[in-house]
Amino acid sequence: GRQRLGDERFAELRSEARANAENALAGLPESEEKKEKVRKVARMNLARQIRDQLGKPGLAKHQLWKGGMKRCFAESGASAKRARTASAGDELAHVDHEGRQFDLKQIVVNFANVGCCYGKVVLGRDAYPMFDWEGVRRCCRFLRKERGWKVTGVINERFTAADQRTGHRKPVELPEDIRSLCDGDILETPGIIGQNHSSADDEMTIKC
Repeated sequence: GRQRLGDERFAELRSEARANAENALAGLPESEEKKEKVRKVARMNLARQIRDQLGKPGLAKHQLWKGGMKRCFAESGASAKRARTASAGDELAHVDHEGRQFDLKQIVVNFANVGCCYGKVVLGRDAYPMFDWEGVRRCCRFLRKERGWKVTGVINERFTAADQRTGHRKPVELPEDIRSLCDGDILETPGIIGQNHSSADDEMTIKC
């Protein structure tokens, strides 16, 4: 791979891989074990970067495309935002401490947090129930249409709440348009009895 890339490009990739590995493991205490992990992740990162580079139709063509992204998507609107987001996700080289690359094209949304925040901050509700489906709807629509991300929703099973769009405060189940924005990818947290399990939806959001 080094001969095909050239010494200069190989050195750039190696330096980038090392920097990304150090950033990914910055939270670990300094030790010989950390140094070894950094070296391991850097090697994995470098191997992936070389593979990606050599897998392109041509390195020169790839570099021209990469440098011309803003010109190719110079038009305004959601399409340009999606293009920038997709480019950022494609070019991201950061990995976690196990060498797994972060996925910036998918996001997990805790519906309870979003709906309650919208009801309190936007609708001015100061008493239970504050949740409103309209907040979830706007959040998912922005993430899907403007950012171009794949959205996964997390909510307690059989959850019902008010929906501002209906014009009344009567609780309703998850609206179908929100389900469609998530492509049906809704994770329903089982109802677990007990004070120690009151944040089960938060735990599921983190695990996803």
